[in-house]
Amino acid sequence: MEYIDSLALLVSVYIVSLVSPGPNFIIVTNTSMTVSRAAGLFAGLGLAIASLTWAIMAMAGLGFLLTHFDWLHITLQVVGALYLIWLGLKMIRGAAKPLKTTGRPKSRGAPRCVAPTSSA
Repeated sequence: MEYIDSLALLVSVYIVSLVSPGPNFIIVTNTSMTVSRAAGLFAGLGLAIASLTWAIMAMAGLGFLLTHFDWLHITLQVVGALYLIWLGLKMIRGAAKPLKTTGRPKSRGAPRCVAPTSSA
């Protein structure tokens, strides 16, 4: 029964972390508003899967494995560094491209208001 209590506590903390707003909320909201609803849904799904992956690895004792197997720790660091380099290069390449404009173009000058005229 001791394991059930620990598991229930872990699941409740995990659910609270998924529901609480934070950087993930900003990412999903921004993606939904600027790209599309489907892209926001996939962003949220990806973040949920990433959180679940880290929770499973923590429960499986990843820290124990990384401290006892140096080659695994170095491999994980190298893969993470290569991923960050790839993201940086992708951002640099994307910065050279012009931004896509969406929505209607902004009008030049002050907005014009036309008052209705009454014919009496």
